[in-house]
Formats: sequence, C-alpha cells, structure tokens
Amino acid sequence: MKIMKYSDIVESNGKTIKQNNMAKQHQFNIGDLVEVDIEIYSESNGSYVDLKGKCKLFVVVQGRDCDGTPLYTLCDIPVIYPDAKILSPEHNLYHAVAKVCRHGYSEDNMKLLGKADKMYVDIREYFRY
Repeated sequence: MKIMKYSDIVESNGKTIKQNNMAKQHQFNIGDLVEVDIEIYSESNGSYVDLKGKCKLFVVVQGRDCDGTPLYTLCDIPVIYPDAKILSPEHNLYHAVAKVCRHGYSEDNMKLLGKADKMYVDIREYFRY
C-alpha cells in the first residue's frame, strides 16, 4: 500500500491539490484591514482565558500552508511582521507591542473592511510616528 500526502491527490483537472492551490492568488494584501471570528484560549498561572468574537486586524503576512492554501498572519498594529528568527530581539519586541498577533487565517474566515493608512516597516518606525 502506497501512502500519499493529501496535497499530492490529483484533482479532475489533472493537477494535484498543491498545484491548484499554488496557482491561487492571495485575495488580501499586506495592510488590508479585515474582520475575522477569533477564538483565543490561554491558560497561565492557574487562570483560563477564553476570548471569542469578531475582531478587526491588519494583514501583516501572506503565506501558505503545506498544501499551498493561501494563509495570513493578522495583527492589531499596522506593522509588517518581522522576517526574524523566533525569540530574536526584533521578534520579541513585535510580540511585546502587539496585543493580538495570530497566524494561519484562511480567506474564507476573513472579510475586507478597508486598508491601513500607513503600514510601518518595523516597530521602531511605528513608535516614531
């Protein structure tokens, strides 16, 4: 029996799921303000936080998952997400300033509301204005 990855399944057009997904363009751009349904579960110091509802966030990263599906990172501040290693000073500073920064949102969960007046290239520029 041969094991096949989901992304390698061939669809009716003769292309794999991944090939079809990689051909899709992102519907949302960096700096777009979108509304999403958000669920945040957190447990720390013995307390449990459960946030659920609609949230307005900025698109700060366009990405893809392993099968090529367009995905997004959304944040409450209009600052482009740093292309830095996790736990680097720049990465830590970004997450210290941003109250909400979530990865992996798909287009079917997002509604376009508008565009940021300005997208800042990093946190330092954000604080200069």
